Amino acid sequence: MKTNKIKVIFTVLILVPLLSGCIGINSNFKILRNSILKLSNNRFHKEIEFSVGSFGLMIAGAFVSLNNSDENIDDILDQISGIQIGVYEKRGSNFGFTLNKLREVSNVMENKGWSCLIKTINGEDRNAVFLRANNTGKMNMLFVVAFTDDELILTEVNGNLEKLIELAIKDKGLNFDIEED
Repeated sequence: MKTNKIKVIFTVLILVPLLSGCIGINSNFKILRNSILKLSNNRFHKEIEFSVGSFGLMIAGAFVSLNNSDENIDDILDQISGIQIGVYEKRGSNFGFTLNKLREVSNVMENKGWSCLIKTINGEDRNAVFLRANNTGKMNMLFVVAFTDDELILTEVNGNLEKLIELAIKDKGLNFDIEED
């Protein structure tokens, strides 16, 4: 009986660090989220927020490797250490996220140490992609802000982004599908 309790305690102690980061978002993501929601006068409410840590990504990589695909998705997943996603539904119909609001989001992000890589506008969709480097200057964080007619989507990806970009270019070359209106 005592041996079973020790096994359970040992298993819990091993699994807790592995599973950390698999449910809630972290405080840095919350700070960015709150800043962006404040710019929208809190006209969005949370639909879903979650994060996937290294253990969850390892499991996803294992499933991907079982698929006999020519894609190097498994290698790409190995470069990602965590993903956080928040989806927020728009309240009311009188609010549109204008170009000026997108600029304000960009200012907030830049004040928090992020560099804007690109901003796009397509009809009512407004998107911005931000990068952040670590202390040694390596890009290790990507943050995407996407506003659509009815929702706001925030995504943060952590990992070795330089290697990730290298793998994507090696896999697809510089032949990206770009839609033009």
